[in-house]
Amino acid sequence: MILLLIVLSDLFMVKLFYVWFLLKSSLCGCLVEKKDNNFIKANSKYFAQKTGKLANRINESSGLAFTTGKDTYLTINDSGGGPDLFEINLKGELLRVINLPDLVNNDWEDLSSAPDGTLFIGDVGNNGNGRDSVQIYILNPKSEPGGTIKFVYSISEGNTTGRENCEAFFYHDNSLYLFSKADYINGGIVRLYRLPARPGNYVAELIDEIAIKGQVTSADISPDGDTFVLLTYGKLLFFDIEHGKIDFKSPATCLKLVRKQTEAVMFLNKHDLLITNEQRDVFKVSEKKN
Repeated sequence: MILLLIVLSDLFMVKLFYVWFLLKSSLCGCLVEKKDNNFIKANSKYFAQKTGKLANRINESSGLAFTTGKDTYLTINDSGGGPDLFEINLKGELLRVINLPDLVNNDWEDLSSAPDGTLFIGDVGNNGNGRDSVQIYILNPKSEPGGTIKFVYSISEGNTTGRENCEAFFYHDNSLYLFSKADYINGGIVRLYRLPARPGNYVAELIDEIAIKGQVTSADISPDGDTFVLLTYGKLLFFDIEHGKIDFKSPATCLKLVRKQTEAVMFLNKHDLLITNEQRDVFKVSEKKN
């Protein structure tokens, strides 16, 4: 009887947390981003549709990237998952599992790929800021190990420990751009860092920072290099890229998007994005045609 009460209590707390999470996400809209950062509300420009469901094995999808030469995609599970890549289609159907026994999944949080098919796996999660150093694994286009990027973050006025909780990054022009989560530890500030996209030991260079309402869980850059997007639990934030520079100086549009615990985003093309959440849903977000 006591065991049953404990189980019921745990289930109640999980449900209560989930209700709180959904309420917080639904209230985390674009008005504050319009006021504080000059974003334009973009809900009238886009529409979202559910395209499928991920397999039970992919229960914490936290990153998305293209496969090489196919109309399919790769995703990963975050902390607690194995060192596996999952190949899926737009419906979320599991097509293949690629096991990577030489790698360790401490807290895999995002994926990105280079134009030549090189894949970057971000073992960069750091809830509670307990990890002194983190790493990004490099795989060649045949999913074979290609080295490791080990790094700490640069110490600055806003980051005096050299640690960050990061769940979002993307590849661009031989560099990796990483975005801190903007959680309670750093006071809601998103910091942008840059790393060389090659094996080695580095100190990530601080590029820019911005205050937003929402925790950043994934990021990607458009194929034409004109736009990048940050995903939070309640919205998408689009930034224009001026003169080839990745920074926060050109906020563009904000799209309110409450789709449960969204953890992964990628551009399918200039106008469409793919999103997954930890409830195994797959969504396509499309720009409306005039």
